[in-house]
Amino acid sequence: MNNIDTLDRQILRVLTKDARTPYAEMAKNFGVSPGTIHVRVEKMRQSGLIEGTKAIIDERKLGYDVCCFIGIILKKRKRLRKSD
Repeated sequence: MNNIDTLDRQILRVLTKDARTPYAEMAKNFGVSPGTIHVRVEKMRQSGLIEGTKAIIDERKLGYDVCCFIGIILKKRKRLRKSD
């Protein structure tokens, strides 16, 4: 979908800030029907312009207070024989 208009850009701007914004709220702000917003968002999803939405989790509130990355470097490689 290469042809996005002003309304599509407005919708994208709102969804970028808060993907849970109700279509009815956007419709009221943009002077269109909620159905128009729904159709526009679905077209942008189907075209791949909108790839999805995601939840951002605060792991600290789940009790995780440490984040670590572990790397392993192997100096020698040895093939293991299959057990029969």
